[in-house]
Amino acid sequence: MTDIEIASKAFLSKYKYFRGHFSYDIYKYLPEKPIYITMLRDPVERVVSHFEYWKTHSKSWSANHINSDLANKYEDQRKAVAHDLLYFVSGDHPRVKWLANLQTWKIASGSIDVDPASPNLLELAKEHLQEFAFFGITEYFSVSLVQLSHILGFAISDSSKRLNVNARRPAVKNIPAKTLDAIMEHNQLDMELYRFALKAFKDKLVLQN
Repeated sequence: MTDIEIASKAFLSKYKYFRGHFSYDIYKYLPEKPIYITMLRDPVERVVSHFEYWKTHSKSWSANHINSDLANKYEDQRKAVAHDLLYFVSGDHPRVKWLANLQTWKIASGSIDVDPASPNLLELAKEHLQEFAFFGITEYFSVSLVQLSHILGFAISDSSKRLNVNARRPAVKNIPAKTLDAIMEHNQLDMELYRFALKAFKDKLVLQN
C-alpha cells in the first residue's frame, strides 16, 4: 500500500503532481482523476532490469523490515531472486504471478482485485493508454523527453540525465535463449502492448514532422 492510498483526499488536494510507480487505479484515492503520463519499456529489458534491481536490494529490504507490516512483501521479493532469471520469470516463488505482464496490468488497473491473467486486460490497457496526456518509450528516451516538453510547455534542462542505471546489468544478447523464450512467453500481453504503444508513438512523430 502506498502513502497515497492511506492519506486523506483533503491532504492530497494540496499537491498538483505525483511521481512514482503508480497504477491506473490510483485515481480512486485522489480528489480528482489525474492527467496521466508514463513511459513504456521493452518488456524483455524491463524484466531483466526488474530482476537485477531486486537482486541488488532485496536482501537489505528484507533484513530492514523483519518486524514491520512489509516483512512478507520483502521476503517474497527475496525469494523471487534467490535463483536465476529463469526462476524469477517462471519459478514457483510467491511473486511470479504478479510479475508477468506487469506493464499491462498496471495500466489496465493495478488493483490486486484484478487478476493479471484476465482475458480483457490487454484491451483495457490499450484503452487507458489512449487517455494519457503523454506516453513515451524508454528506448527513445531523448525523443520522448522532447515530445513531453512540447506537450507540457517546459524547457529541457541541459543537465537532464538517466538515474538509477545499473551498468553491470547483463545485455539481453547474452541471456540464454531458454530464458528469453520464457520471458516472452510469460509477458505476451506486455509484448503486444509495447508494439501497440511503439507504433502509436512513431506515428505521432511522423505526423508532427
